[in-house]
Amino acid sequence: MSLPGVSYAFGPYVLEPAQWRLRKGDDVIALPPKALALLLLLVEHAGNMVTKDEILAKVWEGTFVEEGNVAFYVAMLRRTLADPLTASCIQTVRTRGYRFVAPVTVLQDAAPATVPAPSDAPEPVEVEAEAVPAPVSRARTWRSWGWAAAMVAAAAIGLSWFLWSRASKDTTVRSVVVMPFRAIAPGDDQAYLESGIANAIAMRLGSLAMLRVPPLAAIRPGEGPFEAGKRLKTDAVLTGAIQRTKDRLQVSAEVLRVSDGARLSAWSFDTTPGEILNVQNQIAERIAVGFTRDLSQVEHARILKRDTESADAYDLFLRAQELWGRRTPASVQQAIGLYEQAIALDPKFVRAYAGLANCYNLAMSGLTPKVRYPKAKLNAEKAIELDPESAEAHTAMAFLRYKFEWRWRDAETEFRRAIRLDPRSALARQWFGEFLSLMGRSNEGIDELRRALDLDPSSLAIRGDLAAAFIRAGRPDDARAMLESGRKIDPNWPVFPLRMADVFAAGHRDRESAESLWRGLALTGVALSDVDDLRAAFQTGGRPAMIRAQIRQYLRVHPETDTPAAYFAATNLSMAYGELGDRDEAFHWLEIAIDRREDAAIVLLTSSAYASLRGDARFTRLLERVGLADTSHPDPAIH
Repeated sequence: MSLPGVSYAFGPYVLEPAQWRLRKGDDVIALPPKALALLLLLVEHAGNMVTKDEILAKVWEGTFVEEGNVAFYVAMLRRTLADPLTASCIQTVRTRGYRFVAPVTVLQDAAPATVPAPSDAPEPVEVEAEAVPAPVSRARTWRSWGWAAAMVAAAAIGLSWFLWSRASKDTTVRSVVVMPFRAIAPGDDQAYLESGIANAIAMRLGSLAMLRVPPLAAIRPGEGPFEAGKRLKTDAVLTGAIQRTKDRLQVSAEVLRVSDGARLSAWSFDTTPGEILNVQNQIAERIAVGFTRDLSQVEHARILKRDTESADAYDLFLRAQELWGRRTPASVQQAIGLYEQAIALDPKFVRAYAGLANCYNLAMSGLTPKVRYPKAKLNAEKAIELDPESAEAHTAMAFLRYKFEWRWRDAETEFRRAIRLDPRSALARQWFGEFLSLMGRSNEGIDELRRALDLDPSSLAIRGDLAAAFIRAGRPDDARAMLESGRKIDPNWPVFPLRMADVFAAGHRDRESAESLWRGLALTGVALSDVDDLRAAFQTGGRPAMIRAQIRQYLRVHPETDTPAAYFAATNLSMAYGELGDRDEAFHWLEIAIDRREDAAIVLLTSSAYASLRGDARFTRLLERVGLADTSHPDPAIH
């Protein structure tokens, strides 16, 4: 039991038992109740060992729990206090207990934390750890106060309960941001769990009409919970921590009010890994039931709907999602294997089929279009068959409809259906925006890509697509501003110099365009000898000579054969010859690219490289072949 009117300062932190909170400056640090109780116990005995038995008796008084709970919360505290303090502020006394070893200052609470202390208040005195008085037993305290004090205390408790019960009627939460969960065990490969569980909770809560839940992608890198809550204008924030081992799953979560940091609710779970689906559903259900009003039976059932009944399949799915997000050939191919394993464990796992379809949709998989297309289609169709209301499945189908099948109107229908099913899907809006821009519907495409960026502000991929849309729309200044914003997130972002090369080229600034291109190619891993060849060619003959040098490099990958190394070579060659004005060679490679179902078809309408080909009868026939001869499209608004 802490001393009345006392707070404890260590490093940049202040632990306030009376307010039941830990502060760092003006920020309240989110910790579950058991973690705060354990920290208080250790700080009260700073410098002295507290045994595991003492911790279990005082923090989990009257409750039977395993010793593993203590280690779990100690790890959580170490993670929370690791910066700027050292990670050893809590020292382990092997097999016996723990000791708080950071210097502690005892502060007398002269006033509430939000009110400045009077100028004549005594200065805080730093004391040795042994000087912190031991806790006083509850029985002894009652005797010393006497019955009168007891009556006053009981009245105060009754009044507090009355005020709390009145206030609790006003705790309806209309908006909540779900933060990525923290992994408790440093070094463990749990990154996929940190975001995966938070995403699952956010998706379930976001299905409720009465609750606004920003997608996890809307949280900026390094942003704290209250920062995110204030910026996203939510009433509350959900934070949590997780540790998963072979035999145990330990999860803690709490809902905090953004306006004042007050804890609205907190839960902890110590169970088996097989219960991960139950845990995330229970957290979502408790928030929905506890902080919203008029929850219908249909909405309640939606909250508890499982993606799969197999915890192992779900774990594989989360790992695959994390790998897919990296967008490298190696990571996408790893994700394919994990999605397939998840489907083998649960053949009705809709989101795994949709994820697998999107792996094959990506050229970044390193597979040829002829290999990717049938597999993307098979898995997207299976996902829709299992769940016709899956936004993810319809997004995957929309992508392959225009990328592979050139069914432009059907693609638009699928995109709009996906967005109607899940208006918060940044991926659906990004891909739809790119589609609209490529169809020459610049303003619509830019608007949709902006919506995608609002949903996922840290996405470099969306910024790259938006910059490309600005370039197609003849807005180079907007493209440059978008690229600059991306470079602030990642200074080594290779798309920045590559897209800037297009910006400079649009302004006929050939030297700057070439230099930006060389930087971009080097960042993407192109051999420096190839970059030097391009540089030397430009020095001797300007941009036309450099393009001819590029053609020689493209031809080295044997584009007449349909191999992974050449999956965009024919498209690149058609563009290079088109820019040089060599129509015969440009059309030759366009035919090959379209036969292979490369990306040439989707850029026919808008690529400046084909400007010299438009008006030629052969170009018109190509447009007819891919269904772009009639490019008029309806333009209903998306809400």
